[in-house]
Amino acid sequence: MNGIMRNLKNVLEKENLNKNSFDEIYFLISKNNIEFSLEFSDIDGKDIENISTVKDLMIKNSYPIADKFYNHLLKFEVIKKIILKEPPLLSKLKQSLSQYIKEFFSLNYDEDYFFSRLQIGFAHFNNGISLDIYIKSYAYLLSLFMEIIKKEMPELQIDDDTLLDVIDSIQKIMTIDVTLAVAAYNEKAMNERIILEKLATTDNLTKAFNRNKYDEIINREYTAAFRYDYPVSLTIIDIDYLKNINDTYGHSAGDIVLKESSALIKNNIRASDYLIRWGGDEFLVIAPHTSKINAERMSEKIRRAIESHKFIHNINLTVSIGLTQALERETPEDTVKRADEALYKSKLLGRNKVSAV
Repeated sequence: MNGIMRNLKNVLEKENLNKNSFDEIYFLISKNNIEFSLEFSDIDGKDIENISTVKDLMIKNSYPIADKFYNHLLKFEVIKKIILKEPPLLSKLKQSLSQYIKEFFSLNYDEDYFFSRLQIGFAHFNNGISLDIYIKSYAYLLSLFMEIIKKEMPELQIDDDTLLDVIDSIQKIMTIDVTLAVAAYNEKAMNERIILEKLATTDNLTKAFNRNKYDEIINREYTAAFRYDYPVSLTIIDIDYLKNINDTYGHSAGDIVLKESSALIKNNIRASDYLIRWGGDEFLVIAPHTSKINAERMSEKIRRAIESHKFIHNINLTVSIGLTQALERETPEDTVKRADEALYKSKLLGRNKVSAV
């Protein structure tokens, strides 16, 4: 494996790609796709030798190239709006591109170089540059490289065949750069979709699913349960006298109780179960492949876990729980109604109880 391949593989093997001003980033890129692009590029020592023939020329012209590059992009209204939305951005972009050109032709393709390609892709994504524009911009940048090299061919003392070799070697390195930047684009876009979906379906305080997600889950699980003839149970958990905590210690204390209660419930249900923030002081658990008897066992574990836990201000709390197993072909609304009846029964019995109907 040559040095370039080894340096890039070292970057790909880093689990956490955070660095410098990108400390908030955590993303994993598609290693297989990038490694395939590397191998497909087939870079070797001859490519480094070819690029070295134009090294000094390109470093000397790094800023003029960057200036011409962005002056060209400003002709397009969609890009102009993005670049000029903050006046200092254009100057920063030109300086950044100039630095990239210097690094590119310095021939030091180490881990920092490849890592910076990932950062560049992320930065352009954040500034609203579409992937299509980004890739086309690389093609235009290559044309600027070719323009300067062709113009200086006599001074460089290179012939047409050497020119083609130089351009081919530059394209190989740029292919890696584009691949890394695109990988960062794709991963960032995917992460944002995941984050947006999570925000739309998760209760911000307790991190349990919200009622929006409940509708999706319950319809899917009921359809599967009735089709494949397996039990599904619903359990409603009510924190006893949470209002007293809010009145005595404030709502911030009540929020802590809700968060800790959610965590305790999650620790006592299976990974295949679903925890929903059902109301102000209520949670609902959807338990597929779970009979009423097994749901009672699960509920008793939850009740004991809450009862034995020391909450903020050394508070002891209890929960009242009602549960039921879905009947064949009944609606989720009917099942929830019966679980509510079971919960009411637990409260009538003095709370801190598990009841099933």
